[in-house]
Amino acid sequence: MKPEKFKTGRPGFGCKDGKLYRFEKKSVLVLAPWPEPQAWFKSNRRGWHSSRKRADKVFSDTLFSKDWLNREGYGFIGEFCWELWEGDPGNPQPGEVEQYIRCHGKSHQSPEDIIEHRRKIREGNEWCENNKRAVRHVRQLLSPYFDAIPDEVREDLFRYKNRRWHLFCLFARCPGALDLSRSNPALCYALASHWVFHKPATKWPMRSARSLIVQKQKKILGWLGFPGTETARRIMAKIDPLALNIKRLWAFRRALEDIELSKWLSHLERINEEVMDMVAWRDHRPYLSAKLVKEVSRENDWVKLSDAKRLFDDTMRMAREMPVVQNHRPIQSLRQLKTFHDLLTQEQHLRWLHGRLAQQRDLHVIFPNPPFAGTPTILPVRDLDGLLAEGFKMRHCVAIYEGSIAAGSCYIYRVIKPVRATLQIVLNRERRCWERGELMASGNRPVPEPLASLLFNEVFSSGKYGAEEEVKLMDEDWTPEEVEKDPQLVLFDQIRM
Repeated sequence: MKPEKFKTGRPGFGCKDGKLYRFEKKSVLVLAPWPEPQAWFKSNRRGWHSSRKRADKVFSDTLFSKDWLNREGYGFIGEFCWELWEGDPGNPQPGEVEQYIRCHGKSHQSPEDIIEHRRKIREGNEWCENNKRAVRHVRQLLSPYFDAIPDEVREDLFRYKNRRWHLFCLFARCPGALDLSRSNPALCYALASHWVFHKPATKWPMRSARSLIVQKQKKILGWLGFPGTETARRIMAKIDPLALNIKRLWAFRRALEDIELSKWLSHLERINEEVMDMVAWRDHRPYLSAKLVKEVSRENDWVKLSDAKRLFDDTMRMAREMPVVQNHRPIQSLRQLKTFHDLLTQEQHLRWLHGRLAQQRDLHVIFPNPPFAGTPTILPVRDLDGLLAEGFKMRHCVAIYEGSIAAGSCYIYRVIKPVRATLQIVLNRERRCWERGELMASGNRPVPEPLASLLFNEVFSSGKYGAEEEVKLMDEDWTPEEVEKDPQLVLFDQIRM
């Protein structure tokens, strides 16, 4: 018998009798408060039932610190935190020209450019102010639910990025879990979702966790499927809580079985997300060295870490596709990683030129339609040949995303103005929306953040792609006919063979 349909009212949040309510169009989620947190979910398709996944999504996204409502706002967006100008719109204020050049990468500007720039800044400030008021209203509404949580528990939950609901339930029902979180966050995280690691899963998860929480950490590790050794315990204690997620920790468990990798990790002061990703996957192992892992673990600049992670991931992708580099020696430093990446990029470009001239590969493979139409200066790359040409011309490895584009996981756009760059958007399958990806100028040089935000906004606001919006895929100086006629490329191909 199907459950009776119901009307949930207006979508949004609510708080009554200490419970938190999340209403959606065809469903409702109810979260019971501390000290006995529980979650109930009901939809048109199914009656009331427990749902940890939905509870974690709502709880993790809405949790906020206790002093947030007492702070003076949370700012405008980076470079747009400028005062609004009055007076003569054609007379730039001190420092305004420099800000404009840094944002747009232009050395010449006109009064009209400055006026347009001011308008966008004003709109950005107004959007932030309205958004701030809306968030403040929702958090004031939900504060009774979150204020019931002890301060020490509430603050400890902020050390983790995800699965906060699972940890919240563990802290509430298992005395001693908070102490375990402080001494070994990764072990506490795994225990809060122990049914993922221990097979077969227990019938009563919290009862099992309560019986384990009083045991030694080595015994808990062994029960979860990790090596039950003192070395593994010390390595787990070094993991940054912000780096934890289930998929990464599951793969990291296999890495701890490698004796040499465990030896490298035991000498590190901390283990961040980048180190976990490097050592977690088996196909990375031939390229790793103790020096490289140590250098990445010691880096504190999050921008450099992000660049290093992207560089390593792109390098490993190219290495898997090129059998010629399978016997490459381990990489000893980030500088050597950059050199190896550039060599693989050149090899990728040479293979494209060889295949194009010899016609050994069908380069006119059409990609799925782009999710957004783009603009006259931001054009979607519609086929494989255009993707490879973009990588060759911009001297980077964008061609490695061929499979992801074909699968609908990401899409690439060629940015013509105001700066020549390659833009990537990626699909967030959990939220079912498109998000920002990479944006790189020639040679993998970064694009300034204010300009990058404007470019991404232009793409996302360009509307859906239509057949009538077909655009030229390549610049006129890179048509296939001209490549075939270029004697230098023909000679270059003969030398390669």
